[in-house]
Order: sequence, then structure tokens, then C-alpha cells
Amino acid sequence: MERATLLESIGLTKGEIKVYFALLDLGSSTTGVIIKKAKVSRSKVYEMLERLMDKGLVSFVIKENIKYFEAADPDHIIHYIRREKSLLEEKETELRKILPALKAKKNFNKKPQTSTVYEGIKGIKTIYSEVIYSLKKGDEYYAIAAEPEIIKNKDFITFIKNFHKRREERGIKVKLLVSQEMKSAVFELLKDSKFIEIKYFNQTLPSAILIYGDNVATYVWADNPCGIVIQSPIIAQRYKKFFENIWSNTK
Repeated sequence: MERATLLESIGLTKGEIKVYFALLDLGSSTTGVIIKKAKVSRSKVYEMLERLMDKGLVSFVIKENIKYFEAADPDHIIHYIRREKSLLEEKETELRKILPALKAKKNFNKKPQTSTVYEGIKGIKTIYSEVIYSLKKGDEYYAIAAEPEIIKNKDFITFIKNFHKRREERGIKVKLLVSQEMKSAVFELLKDSKFIEIKYFNQTLPSAILIYGDNVATYVWADNPCGIVIQSPIIAQRYKKFFENIWSNTK
């Protein structure tokens, strides 16, 4: 990932990045020099500098009534990320306090049935992330691994390994049925995982399946993987029975 793109991904605007990079090259500078170097608007430069100072990435001194701005050491970018992470954790704590009130406004008796389609590897990763964040400690979900092609994708295998680490940290259990074609690869990948039961089956299934809460996710691995998540208590219950039937008949 390019430097500018990486900084943009953590919350800096394109203009802020240009100004910060210019200051790294220039050292202590006035706004006029910064504008020429960064090629930014004169009307916007003070606003950008203010935001960078708020982020702890720029400081200034006054010499003979003239402001000179200077970029902070790049190490401060890490400090900025840590501060933002801390703020997000505080917001999450506050949000959890009001969640009961927000949920009370929703009529859960209606139990709406919905479906969502996910495309691409990122989409499939999103489905797995939903499993983690929709369950709590002690909950259990069911999974069927029936897509041997996945084994060839190193990026996704790394993601799955990290996914199970997060699952363990959250104390979420899983029963996993694995196609015999994937037995050796899955065994090697998950041999040290906790809160997991694995069985290997011989049946041919059309897709991989995840059953969690009132949700059923199914996806097919291809050049452009595609998955669908159905939220329905009735469908989820039937898939659980389907899973339990295979599980009980598999050694």
C-alpha cells in the first residue's frame, strides 16, 4: 500500500497528507512556502494545519510575530492511531450502555426475514466477521467446509486462521464438518484451536455453510466468490437439524 493511501486509510485527508509530506521535506516553514510545496489552496491551508495539529502531527512556533509550522516525528502517527483506537473503545463502551434502550424500540416479535448477497473475497470475509460479532461468549455455531478450492488461496487461509484466534478470544464454540478432500489442510490449520469439534464427512454438498443464531450463510468459491446470508429463525432451525443429522451420522 502506498504511503499516501495508507495515511488516508487511517483518517487523514488528501490535503492533510500533502501538507504533512511537504513539512517533512521543508522542516520549519511558513504557510506561503507550504502552499507552494504542497500545492494546496491558500484558503484551505490553515484548516488543514489545524486538523493536523489536532492529530498531533504538526506543531508551530512564533518567531518575530510569524508562525512557523513543523511536522512532528513520524512516530507520532502511531500515537495518533493509538489515541483513535482508545476513543473508539470508549465509544463502544458508551454504545453498549444504550443498546438495551435502542433494542427496546425494535419490535423483535415480528422476527423479520431478510437476505443479503455478498460478492468477492472481501464479501466472504465480511460474513465470517458477522459470525464473530453477532455471537457472545459461550455461544456455538455450526459450519460445513465443502469448498476444497479455498485451500489454494493463501490470503483467505491466513484470514481463517486469524478468524479462529478471534473466535477463541471471545469464547465462541464451533462444530465443524469438513469434506474429506480438505481433511489434511484443515487439520493442520486448526489442530491447536480451542472450543472446536471437528468431524470429516464423505457427502457431496453444493456449498460451504455457516449456521449462527437466526442466520444461515452459504457461499461458493469461484473466481469471484459469492455468498448469501439468510436471516430467518425457521430456516436457521431447519439447517441446524440438517447439520445435526449429518453430525450424528459422522464418526
